[in-house]
Amino acid sequence: MLKSCGHTVRCAADGNHAVQMMSRIFSGGERAVDLVLMDCSMPLMDGYTATALIRRLEVAHDPPLPHVPIIALTAFVHAGERDKCLHAGMNDYLTKPIGKAALKAAITAVCAERPRRPVQAATMLAHSPSMRHGRTSLAAATVGDAHTMMQYCDAFHEKLDELVTGMRQSACKVREHGR
Repeated sequence: MLKSCGHTVRCAADGNHAVQMMSRIFSGGERAVDLVLMDCSMPLMDGYTATALIRRLEVAHDPPLPHVPIIALTAFVHAGERDKCLHAGMNDYLTKPIGKAALKAAITAVCAERPRRPVQAATMLAHSPSMRHGRTSLAAATVGDAHTMMQYCDAFHEKLDELVTGMRQSACKVREHGR
């Protein structure tokens, strides 16, 4: 369902794996995420505990990181469930089974609440669809999001001179060494 909406998906096997994955992301070892969908009933560590630990990691980071939006996915529909999810640090919750429209609305709502983080030019270039597949893919990857498209373009423009200089230096080294 997420992929059909144009999102990239990474999965964690359980709550412990989710916390480890987010720890690697916060330390710069993995590409950042814009949103976490957290199943509340996972093996080894439930989603409530995993969310609380992720929130602690964000606060403990130097400097503290902005909260990644977390949407709870739960089969529980009783009155206190929403409060339990919010108390654990989640931004919203959805009850299973989850419809595409409800998921899309929840994602839009929690992402709209979050201030946009500055985009790192090097990361943008490394993962830029325009660098791999041309303008058509850039437009498809940022459909409906002119702000993100402009960030890609600005990041590319800012790094262009540096990239060209690096390519020229590499070419000169090859020429000098006859490789």
